[in-house]
Amino acid sequence: MAKAAGKYSYADDLAILLSKPSREAVEEGLSEDMNILSSYLKNWRHKLSVDKTVTSMFHLNNKEATCEMNIMINNARLQFQPFPTYLGVNLDRTLSFKQHLVSVKAKTTAHATLIRRLAGTTR
Repeated sequence: MAKAAGKYSYADDLAILLSKPSREAVEEGLSEDMNILSSYLKNWRHKLSVDKTVTSMFHLNNKEATCEMNIMINNARLQFQPFPTYLGVNLDRTLSFKQHLVSVKAKTTAHATLIRRLAGTTR
């Protein structure tokens, strides 16, 4: 049984993290963890939403920047997302949070513009 390096959950969102020396070892370990999770959910008569379940890889190795993870659960390949969102935070492979900051800036600019218009001032 593979041991996940970290399990983080909030409400119905779950993140499973695994750190291994090679991508292949990570894929094998996460596939095993996903099958364990699927069995657990099946025992409790719940169903994992394979369409909403995504995989991602965080690293600084530029050679593997375009590599996609191959994680299987119940003979179905999970979708790979290079920029997943977890609890409203946009993540990237280097965990620099650049995508998230750009998104937050756009939202706050839009809100500030709306407030300025409602207040009737150009400041």
